[in-house]
Amino acid sequence: ARRFGGVGLGLALVKTAVGNLSGRIDVRSEPGKGSIFSVELPPLTPPERHVLVVGRDAGLRLTLTECLRSKHMIGTFVETGRQLLDAIAHHRPELIIIDLFEDSGAGESGAAILKTVRESQWGRELPVIVMSGLDGPAERSKAFAAGANDFIGKPFDVVELAARIHGQL
Repeated sequence: ARRFGGVGLGLALVKTAVGNLSGRIDVRSEPGKGSIFSVELPPLTPPERHVLVVGRDAGLRLTLTECLRSKHMIGTFVETGRQLLDAIAHHRPELIIIDLFEDSGAGESGAAILKTVRESQWGRELPVIVMSGLDGPAERSKAFAAGANDFIGKPFDVVELAARIHGQL
């Protein structure tokens, strides 16, 4: 008696899929005219990624916080190598950004902190972007020799930094 073939599993499969996605299905039906099924799904948001940032510069923190937030990332800021190692173990970040030549206030340079990260259990494989107000061949060489994956000079373009972050993830 059916004009259209099929085994009638389509709606059952859709109902299961929509339920798994926390959605809902609505139906409007008129006898002799047919039915209209509507599916409503909650908005999908990308997962937040975690980035650790080493630096004391308040302006840098503000800029990076906004940059990371716009890319659905969470930034945790630390000042010392010890704080960074603790944060790596606790947060398991996907990326580290280090202000290479800034003194942490504990007598540590960014290069020393990077070296400590690379020697740690959790930090060996993490991508590290180094930033520095000194942007020349010597500074870049020093950053890469210490274990950096990328380098960006300050002041930096937020779009360029976002692209570099994306490239490392």
